[in-house]
Amino acid sequence: RGHAGRRGQDHHARVKIDIEEACRGATRPITLQVPELDETGHVRTRKHTLNVKIPPGVKEGQQIRLAGQGAPGFGNAPAGDLYLEIMFAPHPVFQADGRDVYVNLPLTPWEAALGAKVAVPTLGGTVEMTIPCPLRPEAAPEGPRPARRASRRPVSGATDPDAAGHHRRPA
Repeated sequence: RGHAGRRGQDHHARVKIDIEEACRGATRPITLQVPELDETGHVRTRKHTLNVKIPPGVKEGQQIRLAGQGAPGFGNAPAGDLYLEIMFAPHPVFQADGRDVYVNLPLTPWEAALGAKVAVPTLGGTVEMTIPCPLRPEAAPEGPRPARRASRRPVSGATDPDAAGHHRRPA
């Protein structure tokens, strides 16, 4: 189709970004070693820097295709493509799984049992979250409850109601 020669090879590279950059998107300079022929016909490498736009919402392992940024073609053939695989740098607070971002929220036993308002870090800043008290009826969500796996084994020192509703200590 009008091209004399052979299309250039596709190249693959990895780029490590922060979870925040994956969420918001970013422009990153990427420097590659590109082979080229010098005036004597020997293969030399030169540095080639690209400003790569990372779209918001990328996930780890996703590939970004940069058309025509791979190896040069032979003759008049087009260059190959460059495929960048997205990798996430370790984060001290957040973990990513696909498009979901997780944070481990430390709660004291009394906060979990009695409810509390706690500060929760997010990618957009800290927010205040209400941990409902599981003992109050208004804390229960409306609608059907999800099935739970529960152990009927009493905890040491806990009481277990008998058929009449009286609490007794386990043996």
